[in-house]
Amino acid sequence: MRRPPLVVGDGVSTIAELIAKQSRHRQAATGRESTIPVDEEAERCLAAAGHSLDEVLAEGTDVIVRCSANLHTGGTIHNVTGACTRR
Repeated sequence: MRRPPLVVGDGVSTIAELIAKQSRHRQAATGRESTIPVDEEAERCLAAAGHSLDEVLAEGTDVIVRCSANLHTGGTIHNVTGACTRR
């Protein structure tokens, strides 16, 4: 299952700073191939959820940054199949 990128507030950093931090982690994990773009789509998605790039999220609060789950724009893949072992 693909999920859109999200960030989790720390009570200190702005959403823009959280996106930059998450993008650095994604770049390190993907050989610099994947980041979360901060563009009109991100701003639109945040605004639809009542947020903005310069807002500081409360600690533990998460917000979806982009509405698409494309891997090259920060989306993630989550395995939803059950563990299957044969004996």
